[in-house]
Formats: sequence, structure tokens, C-alpha cells
Amino acid sequence: MTMLNLRPQDKLGGAVGAYDGVNNTSDCEFGLNKPIHLKSEGRFYLRSAFFPISYKNVQAGVNDRFMLRFKKDTGSDDDAVFVVIQIPAGQYDTITQLAAAINTELSALNTTLSGTAFNRNKLGGGAVNVYGDDATEQTRAILSAGMTCAVETDAQSKDHLTFTLPDNCVFASTDVMTRDGGTIGATTLNSFSILFKDSTGSPVATLLNREANKLMGWGDEIKLDELGRFSRNGGDTIVNGGPRTQTSRTSGGSTPDVLFLRSATLANTLFTPYIFIRCDLARQTVETRGAGTSRQTDLIGKIPCSSSGYGDALFYEADNNPLYFNLADGTIQNVRLTLTDSDGRLLNLDENEWEIALVFEGLQD
Repeated sequence: MTMLNLRPQDKLGGAVGAYDGVNNTSDCEFGLNKPIHLKSEGRFYLRSAFFPISYKNVQAGVNDRFMLRFKKDTGSDDDAVFVVIQIPAGQYDTITQLAAAINTELSALNTTLSGTAFNRNKLGGGAVNVYGDDATEQTRAILSAGMTCAVETDAQSKDHLTFTLPDNCVFASTDVMTRDGGTIGATTLNSFSILFKDSTGSPVATLLNREANKLMGWGDEIKLDELGRFSRNGGDTIVNGGPRTQTSRTSGGSTPDVLFLRSATLANTLFTPYIFIRCDLARQTVETRGAGTSRQTDLIGKIPCSSSGYGDALFYEADNNPLYFNLADGTIQNVRLTLTDSDGRLLNLDENEWEIALVFEGLQD
């Protein structure tokens, strides 16, 4: 047997004994000064691991955006106003903290949006009218009153997020730009939806691969809804499991009533339930991908995130029945390890260290 104890600071291309300050340590390749030479078929397995929980549960470019669609009625989207909200990347230990961060971005809807810079107060959050044709239109106020996000506390909908437009809230002015390049009246806001999919045309900001649907309590099946109907709860009645109909005001005109959408499931600040360890020497794991499909992958271990607090440490030791992966005879010169979330995306570990031990068994030189 040979045991390899691997640390990211010793990866190929890095400075000896120090971090390089550039590459994310979730993707590391190692070169062996003394290669492992198997004279016949062998096998290897994950023996132990240590990880600091250093990645954020909201990651810039991964799960930090959603879209709000404001409409004068339930008709064409051409006359609708679309706003992308970007949640600042960070570690939100509770749903209440997450709602507070979203609320901060919503508060700009009736003042001044961030535009495409998405860097309000230098924290990386913001909002933009995605069909504004210049910087002025992309930052113009959308609403006449404040929109809010709250965490429900009642037994029926505890820890669901609810987005609310208050009484009498309409479009902020007659100059708010719509998807078709026109403008909309200040008294015609009668419907809104939460979307996790881009609209058509040429938006100035995209949701693609940045959807926060799981984080906020909307599932993948809703993200793909072509009609943009994203609430099981509309009006003043809780209808869990009911039709996902677009919510409209029951009274319009000069005194429109309150309007809200509630998430279909619990909001969830757990970014990934496991740390997925992948190794380029293996190709025997079968994982599901897409709608009922599966493929062989390089997964060799799943470390449960029994504690997900930022700065916590996870330790793993294989039990008496480790999962073995077969190796053909030959020489092993390099080993590449990647650490991902449940969707196969690299964890954003920055330069944080970890340790992984692999054991190789077989007839060796």
C-alpha cells in the first residue's frame, strides 16, 4: 500500500510551500516525484480528509440573481418592466439574514438602482432595469413605494420567503422603460412575478447559470416555467401545492391593494449538503444529470456538511468498508483532485487549505 497525503499548497504550478495567490484551491493537480507503478491491476480509495468551510452560501456568478417582472395587467410581456436583483455574495447563517440582504437590494426599487455595475456600497449587490436603453434608464426608480422580502413565522408557511408590494404602490413615473423600448404609466401596476429565467430580447444583465431559485425556496421545475408563473400562494390565501398562477391585484385604479408572492418551499442557506471529491483516476461512479439521465463521472467521495457554519472544519475518516476504485496496471505520475458542490460546480475556496489522503493498493515496484 501507498498513502498519498495531498495539500493544495503543494500543487503543480504553485510556489513551493506557499500559496500562489491566484488559483482557487478547489482544483489542484499534483506531480509525484516517485511515481506509483502498478505491476498488475490495483485499486485506490479515499482514506481521510479535512476541509475548512470557507466558501460562501451565496457565490457571485453562481446563485446570486433573480428577476422581478412588473406588469400593468396579465397581457403581453412587451409592456412589462424587468429588473434583475443581485444578492451580495456572502455567508448568510440564517434565513432572516438572507431576507435582510435581499431587502437591501429591493429598497432601491423606489429610489435609484445600481445599474449594470452591481456594486452597491462596494458589496457586490444591486438591481438594474434590464431593458433600459442607457445608464440613466437602467438606474431609474421602478416603484412608487418600497417592496419588501420577509420570512414567514406562522406554522403553515414557516421559513418561506414572501415578497410584498404595499397598498397603492404603482410604477414610479411615466418614464419607466418596458421590454419593447416604450414607457409605462404611473398608475398601471397590477401584477408581478419572480423569475429565474431570462426574458427574450437583449437584456443588459443575465440570469443564466446564476439563478438563486434553490436558495430562495423555488425549485428547478419552476425555474424552467415558460410563462413565468412563480407562486403557489397568491392574494391573501395560502394555497400550498395549488396552481402556480400569476398573481394580480383584486382592485386596481388609484388605490391598488397589497400584492405578494410566497416561495413554494423553504428558503435554504445550505449551499451544498456535501463536499464532492473528484479524482481524474476514477471513472466508475454513475451520477444523475438532467431529466432522468445519468453518466459516469470521477466522483470518489461525498463528505457530509454536518456543520455548515462559515469557518467550521469538517473531518472525514473512512470506515471499515471504504469505497474502492479499480486501477489498471501502469504508472501513476500525476493526480488531479477537484472539490465541487452537488451540481458539479467548483467550490469557491479561495486559498484555503485542506488535506486529503488517498490509499493505493496493489503489487508495486
